[in-house]
Amino acid sequence: MRETLFNWLAPLIRGACVLDCCAGSGVLGLEAASRGSGQVTLVEKERRASQSIQAVVQRLGSESVNIIHADILDYLQTCEQGYDLVFIDPPYALGGLRQSILSILVQRKLLQANALVYLEWPGTEETPRIPAGLEWYRSKSAGQVAYAIAQWRDTR
Repeated sequence: MRETLFNWLAPLIRGACVLDCCAGSGVLGLEAASRGSGQVTLVEKERRASQSIQAVVQRLGSESVNIIHADILDYLQTCEQGYDLVFIDPPYALGGLRQSILSILVQRKLLQANALVYLEWPGTEETPRIPAGLEWYRSKSAGQVAYAIAQWRDTR
C-alpha cells in the first residue's frame, strides 16, 4: 500500500511542505522526508508515540522534520502554514476525525494550490465525503483498507 501511495506521489513530493496528521509511528511523514520533501510536520497526540518519532528523527539527523505533540484539531486551529501534501490517517475508531480535519484545512485555507490530501479508511466504510474544492485524484483498496488522494482545486 505504502509503495503504491509513494509511487503516486513521486513526481510531486520533492520540495513539498508536508503535514502528517495523527502521525502515529510517523512512517508516512518520515517516508515523505526521505523522498525529498522540503518540510515535514508530524502531529501526534499520544506522548509516547511523539517521543518515539522524536528519537527516530534524532537518529536520522533530519532537520526538515518537525514533531508537534498536540491534538491535530487544536494544532490546525492555530496553524499558519500552508501545505502541499497532507496525510490523514487517524485511528479507525476516530473516523469522524477525518471529516473534521478536512473541514478545518479548507475553512482555514491551509491547502496550497493543487495540494494533495491522502485519506485512509476501513474498506467496510463508504468513501469519505470531501469538501468542495477537493476532487478525487486516485483511489485503491487493499484487503480491509481503502485509500485515496484528493487534490485541492479551489480557485478562490
